[in-house]
Amino acid sequence: MAKAVAAVMEFVWKTFRLAGHPPLYKGLINALGMTFIISDKKARAEIGYRPLVTIEQGLDSMRHSDSSEKVS
Repeated sequence: MAKAVAAVMEFVWKTFRLAGHPPLYKGLINALGMTFIISDKKARAEIGYRPLVTIEQGLDSMRHSDSSEKVS
């Protein structure tokens, strides 16, 4: 269903020459279905990067945040 909606949106954006990407497009749908693994190993080794919070602290903070808050 999402791919069909994305195809329609892409068609509308191209037909009416609207600026930017449509809110939903096929590339986005394809990316959402992929698994991503992110590593900061190289940044740690080369520039001494250290995170401000651990993964556990970040997840805990997300769990306890007010879901009605909006990011600006």
